Amino acid sequence: LLQLDPREYKVRFDQAQAQLDRARQSVDQNFAQLEAAEAGERLAASQLNQAKIDFQRARELRQEGVVSLEFYDQANTAMQVATADVALADHQVQQARAALGGKASAADHTHYDRPIVAQAQAALEGARLDLSYTVLRAPLSGIITRKSVHVGNRIQPGEPLMALVPTDRLYITANYKETQL
Repeated sequence: LLQLDPREYKVRFDQAQAQLDRARQSVDQNFAQLEAAEAGERLAASQLNQAKIDFQRARELRQEGVVSLEFYDQANTAMQVATADVALADHQVQQARAALGGKASAADHTHYDRPIVAQAQAALEGARLDLSYTVLRAPLSGIITRKSVHVGNRIQPGEPLMALVPTDRLYITANYKETQL
């Protein structure tokens, strides 16, 4: 029947598409941060293991009087630092998982089943629906009557633009008086 200017709705649709792409990038970035945090956790654990071995050696050598107290203190400090690094790495993993909803692992990064993506997807569907409303199609074949819209008019939601009379089911509404029959 008619077409509304789709430019504004096309811009909204493009913005919604960009937001969806950005949400997916954000999820990908969060998974990359999770992978980095898990790698950091493994590194901190191996450094702690080595620090424990070094401390054990330094303690045995200190008991035998072979090394200085300074060497023993350095090994002890290195072990405490490594223990703190493990706790920090564990916190970073928990933080990265929280950004993904709490129960994520780096192995399932192909899934975009996250609220931020669902929200962007819903906005995109809404923009697509609004864009589809710019083309008004006749629900049935018929004749247009009482047309009140012209090219360049601004219309408001709910404003009647025209009437469509079906041609396949013509009828007449009449209210005759008994004397007229």
